[in-house]
This record gives sequence, structure tokens and C-alpha cells, in this order.
Amino acid sequence: MPRRTRAPPAVARSSSTSSIPADHETEAARVVRARPPHTAPLTALREHFLTGLRERDPITGLNDHPQVRRVHRMILGAPSLVARMEGFKTGAERALAEALQETAATPELTARLAAVQIVAVQWALAQDNAERLAYGEPASERYAGAVKDAEHAFALLENGLHHLTPEH
Repeated sequence: MPRRTRAPPAVARSSSTSSIPADHETEAARVVRARPPHTAPLTALREHFLTGLRERDPITGLNDHPQVRRVHRMILGAPSLVARMEGFKTGAERALAEALQETAATPELTARLAAVQIVAVQWALAQDNAERLAYGEPASERYAGAVKDAEHAFALLENGLHHLTPEH
């Protein structure tokens, strides 16, 4: 499967309701702020992402509605839109860092570093899902793999990368 410059889908939730990245720019921050008491921010974000996969939220990349796929292709075909997506990503990182500082007593640097990693993981997962669907894999068939990938990615966030070893 060829690799292209990718951005997460800016797509419709249904055929009648739009779901553009700007609508989701502060979503992770909202999830962190609204999480139940005694729930870690990362746990809330993982559960939110898994719910999005289950519900085929376009922002997870796991929505194969024709309108969703059309908009995704349009974004990938326009460098200015890909660049704008990076702006949304930066805004999401900033908003999440603020939420972590405000609700989890996280120092500023730690909050920024965590936010960058969390948002990058969410975007990478969404991009992988959207790319697979763009190449014809149905969302219903991708779902189990998407959940497995999300669980793996959030486990890396939670446990760190200390298990990585060089290949010999």
C-alpha cells in the first residue's frame, strides 16, 4: 500500500451533519475536563477514542461513508488544507496541555509533552484507519484491528517506550 502525505479526516458525522477538525480541536481537552472523578486523563481519552471507533466517529478515521471518503481525498489533494490540519493539531495540543495543567495538577512542561504525544497518537491512529478505508477496507472489517491498534498505542503512552530494543 503506497504511503502519501496524510491528515486525519475532516468529514461528516452523517450525511447531514458536518464534523470538521475545527469542531474537534478542543475535544481532548473537553474529555479531560469532563472525566469522572478518580479517572486518569489518559484513561478517559482512551475510552473516548474507543467509543469513537465503536460509533464510527469520522475523526477516528473509521467511517467509510462515501461523503467522508470524498472529503478526506479532497484534503489530501490540497496542500493548503493539509497545512491547515497541522494548525488544528497544534491547537489541540495547546488545549489539551492547558486542560492537563488545570485538572491534573500537571507541571507546564509535562503537560505540553504529554499533550503532544497524546494528540500525535490519536492523529496517527485516525490516519492509519482513514488510509486503510481509502484503499477499500470496509470499516466493519477494520474495526477489530483499529481497536487493537488503539489499545497498543495507549498502552505505549501509559507505559512508555522502555520496552523498545535495538534489532541485531
